[in-house]
Amino acid sequence: MGYGDNLIFESTTLDITVSEGSAIVTIEDTNLTGPTGPTGPEGATGPTGVTGSEGTTGPTGVTGSEGATGPTGATGPTGVTGSEGATGPQGDTGPTGVTGPEGPTGPNASLVIPFATGYVSATPATNASGVSSAISLTGFGESATTLALTTPTTFSINTADGYYTFTMPIEGTLTSIYANFSTVAGFTPSSNITLYVAIATAPSNSMDYTIVSGSITPASQPYALGTAYPIYTPRAGFSTGLSIPLSAGDQVAIVLGFTTSGGTLAQSLPFFYSGGLLIELG
Repeated sequence: MGYGDNLIFESTTLDITVSEGSAIVTIEDTNLTGPTGPTGPEGATGPTGVTGSEGTTGPTGVTGSEGATGPTGATGPTGVTGSEGATGPQGDTGPTGVTGPEGPTGPNASLVIPFATGYVSATPATNASGVSSAISLTGFGESATTLALTTPTTFSINTADGYYTFTMPIEGTLTSIYANFSTVAGFTPSSNITLYVAIATAPSNSMDYTIVSGSITPASQPYALGTAYPIYTPRAGFSTGLSIPLSAGDQVAIVLGFTTSGGTLAQSLPFFYSGGLLIELG
């Protein structure tokens, strides 16, 4: 220790004898606390300690108010179509619609009268002028015995095998006739032969008939003079646009005949005839 150095002793039992000029002795009671000095600057932060274990979860807080609705998201792809549901109950019948305009008037009802000589051929005849002198009648499947004309357009049914007629049950109008003809054997005509069909009418309770001249329907092609024809050589003819009135109760006969021209005019020859009449009713 040098001169001027302080020598500090701490003792509770020190007994010091001080001689003049030897030292300066200051006795202090170290147990007395002086006033707190000013706070020194904060020291550097120490290292973070080890994280403690997680504490127990606290109770759920009060639910906050609902936030504003966000914008609509993009539409997702269409899902698979589900199976068809059961059919619902039928709805009530709707009100009846307005009646439409009346349609055009349809055609009148009509009768079709077929005819054919069948296996029994008809054998009409002509005179020296080439016009019919005898005709035959037919129904369906057979024909009558030849009937002589009393005038060029009239005849009477006076034989049991001549009654091939029908009676109109209602008023009507004959509008068309179609006919087919055929040879019954091979032959070579000695004149031009044109076959025809027609109708003849008679009132009720009469056997006297008149051929309706407007109904005569000839074949469109004759059997030509000098031409050889085999069996079943056909011909055909028709008349349309007719307007021949027929009254209810009228008796109607289907007349078969032919005419000749050139060569030998008086002829009597067998042929097959068939066809149909169209009669509009009312």
